[in-house]
Order: sequence, then structure tokens, then C-alpha cells
Amino acid sequence: MVDRGALLRRAIAALGDEPYALIGGQALLLHGHARQTDDVDLLVGTKAILDPRRWPTGDPAVVLRPGDPPFDPLDGVVSLTAVDVDEVDPPVSTEIIVLDRPWARAILGRCHQRARLAGIALPLVDLADLVILKAYAGGAIDRADLATLAERPDWREICAQAEARLAESGPPAARRNLTRWLALLEG
Repeated sequence: MVDRGALLRRAIAALGDEPYALIGGQALLLHGHARQTDDVDLLVGTKAILDPRRWPTGDPAVVLRPGDPPFDPLDGVVSLTAVDVDEVDPPVSTEIIVLDRPWARAILGRCHQRARLAGIALPLVDLADLVILKAYAGGAIDRADLATLAERPDWREICAQAEARLAESGPPAARRNLTRWLALLEG
């Protein structure tokens, strides 16, 4: 049996003192929205986590992937996958999403809520920042997640918060995507 908590504890240990937060599908679930996902995504605001010296040499469970600008919106990803993946379909993984940007560090600075996952208390992004991250990522699942959030009675308040944060210091791509997606959702 794969221990999701073991992978998560391993990722957190490698982060050391770096601020991080739970994002993605698990964050959506912990905010009360149904979302099928088996991976855990953590956001960090520094490329230092991509330094191979933080990770055991030759460990097949760890894959470091630097970003590929201008095509990849991420600065990198560290994937930790259960070694016994033959027993699990889909494989259980923890992904450390690297966004070395001032606006991403601002998101981390706003994480005051904590949630428990696999018995571990984790900083959790609020819904407005989750909307920003989904808009920045820009994928089909991200659009579907926003459509799920749009069913909330406080959706307009969440969007207003996200738009205000984006206007203050957010990435232009997220502003464009959010504006376009909101028009489609309301249209």
C-alpha cells in the first residue's frame, strides 16, 4: 500500500524553511468541492528547490523538471512518485510546483488557513488565490475547476478578490484568462 503521507512528508522535509502551500485539486477538495485527483500539489516561490543537492542522487522516485520558457508557465516541477507504482493506478505523487515570481510569493504570504491531508497540517491557499493559480495555469482542467467554483453562492466575491489581487500584482496571462473565462461562464 502506498503511503501518501510519506511522500508528502518527504517533500516538506526537502523544502526546509521555504514557504509552501497546498494548491490544485486537493486544495479544491479541502475547500469543499468534489474533484477526482490522486496527486498532491504544493506551491513554492523559489527555484532553489530545483537544486539537485536537496534530493538523493539516483532516487527513481524524484524527478526534477526545470521550466521551459516561454512555453511553460512554470519555473519548474519536482515530482515525487511512489516507487511501487505498479500497485497503484493512477500512481500516487506529490508535485512541487515552482513559481519564482513576486505574485506567487505574495500568494504564499496570504496562506493563513491550514488544512489536514494524510494527517499533516498544511498551509492552504484561499479560493481567490486558487482562482488566480487556475487562471495562470490555463488548462482544460483549470477551466473545469473554475466552472465548479462558479456554482458557489459567494463566487462573485471570490472573483472580485481575485481580480483585485491580479490588478495589484498578478501576471497578465492570468488576468487575460480569467477575464475570458468569466465571460464564457456568464455568457
